Amino acid sequence: MRSLKLLFLLAACFLFAACDDLPWQGPPKYNVTGSWALELSFPDQGITKMDFANDFVLQQSGNDLTGTGINGGYLRGTISRSAVKLTNTLKAESGASVDVVFKGKLVDENSMKGTVSFLSYGKGEWTAKRRPK
Repeated sequence: MRSLKLLFLLAACFLFAACDDLPWQGPPKYNVTGSWALELSFPDQGITKMDFANDFVLQQSGNDLTGTGINGGYLRGTISRSAVKLTNTLKAESGASVDVVFKGKLVDENSMKGTVSFLSYGKGEWTAKRRPK
């Protein structure tokens, strides 16, 4: 029984070590504060590229992110190692709030990519490239 517990513990350690972006694994790899050019695509809707006149503008404090996003909407989220999760709250014409949820990872210090969930368009993909200062 003791060897079975040890085997289970070793297997769990191996599994967690193989996962690079577990949320509890520590500080961000990069500071993402700044302006990011955003591009969305929704292949299921036939939309291959959506650019926005305004960028993501992010402020990072530890693992917390805040800023402005699509149409100047409020942006909040977290970053852990290279894992990024952002929620962009937009105001619909009716006055209701609509959340656009971005999940992804930092590719390097100047680019991010992942999946996006946008009520009007469904699920899609996003990329963001850091704007030069």
